[in-house]
Amino acid sequence: MIDVDVAGTAESSANVDAIVSIRDGNNDRIDVIQRHCGDSATGIHVEIASGGTIVIAGDLPVPEGLRSRVLRVRLNGRCLSVHVPSREVMDGEGASESVMSETPGHDYCGSLDIGDIFDLRDNALRSRFRLYGGVRIPAGGRATVRAVRQYLTCGTGQADPRVLQTVGGEPIVDRDRIWLSMTTRGYMRVEDSCQGVYELDLRSFRLKLVSILAFRPSPDDPIDGHDLSSTDRQWHAASLLYDRDKDAWLFTVTSHGDDHGLWQGTLPCDPRDGGFMEVQASRMHYRSIGNEEDSHIVRDQRTGEWLMTYVRRNLELDKYETFLARSDTWNGTYTDIAGPADAQTGPILQTVDGRRYVFAGLGDSGRFVAMDPDDGLRRIGFLHLDQEPDGRSVWPLVVPLPDSSDSSEDADGRRCLLISFNRDPKLGQTPTGRYSYGDVLIYDSVI
Repeated sequence: MIDVDVAGTAESSANVDAIVSIRDGNNDRIDVIQRHCGDSATGIHVEIASGGTIVIAGDLPVPEGLRSRVLRVRLNGRCLSVHVPSREVMDGEGASESVMSETPGHDYCGSLDIGDIFDLRDNALRSRFRLYGGVRIPAGGRATVRAVRQYLTCGTGQADPRVLQTVGGEPIVDRDRIWLSMTTRGYMRVEDSCQGVYELDLRSFRLKLVSILAFRPSPDDPIDGHDLSSTDRQWHAASLLYDRDKDAWLFTVTSHGDDHGLWQGTLPCDPRDGGFMEVQASRMHYRSIGNEEDSHIVRDQRTGEWLMTYVRRNLELDKYETFLARSDTWNGTYTDIAGPADAQTGPILQTVDGRRYVFAGLGDSGRFVAMDPDDGLRRIGFLHLDQEPDGRSVWPLVVPLPDSSDSSEDADGRRCLLISFNRDPKLGQTPTGRYSYGDVLIYDSVI
């Protein structure tokens, strides 16, 4: 995902157009032009040409009364979104954090699906393009381009949290920090999201984006008969695990937007190091109907087996259900050993005070359940929160912290965090689309 910001400052009364142009040497181009009258943005014009032929030319609305000379273009695979932010882009480290208007969606002009013309998930196609930013001024006018920036952003919200952990299920904590893999939401469709990795400071609860992952399907695993190994897929809802014995980072991910199944692989480096990371993924072996998601895997410390929780769509009941599966090896065949259980989202295997649980979200209720993985996913009860998340299909991430992170005065219990997110149904009515959501919610408790 790319944001580009161009700031133009007129030194005369002449009107100035700010321009973002992405083009190659074959007369292929994507131009976004922001028109101004004084300090006010009056219009956005988008023009896309393929081989010199204009295939899209049209205007996007600008929120009324918006005074800005900043043009923001967000490119995310097939989706192009345009914003006119009412405040300057943050510099340096802040550029990797969320830069949103005080009123969500206030600076949003619109989105276009450009994938049928230029699918920027294609690496060969994307590498041909070059980015240009500047201004267009009438004769006698003057303007100053203050900045042209390109950087990764937090999108429109976060969802689907998982903590980075060891293969045994222990959260990785370093200097009062943990790391979370979270879906970084985009505009329009679910596949316009991508996979982010975030750092969470346990003292200030400051959340910082550190990396974005893009997934390349193995050439041995075609999707619908197509080899997509030269493309970057924006899959998400990933789990990241560190294997200390092999000094390797493992992952599982849901192929949202493609075959809607479970994939796995090994990361080329530590995801906490930051930046944009391309990783190869292989299709997992399990009982699939082509509609599974939210996988989470740990290695059983007692048996050495690999255990996986995930949800599968029950087509007759039209809802997801939770399953528990096992495999002798990380990349072996996973066989269901428990389920279906009546829990619909984000099941996670976690050990708290020596007892194993599966925690999951309960459909449209916004409530969270605890189940017993050693007793056929029998429901134990509900997690009790002082304020439940809004909306449907949310889930709980329970993070037991080591004793050194326990700041509670109650020495009889172990400190746990519960991290979740909002999915307010009203957001489906906003111009940014039904998948633009995700307030991060953090609960602190001693059990």
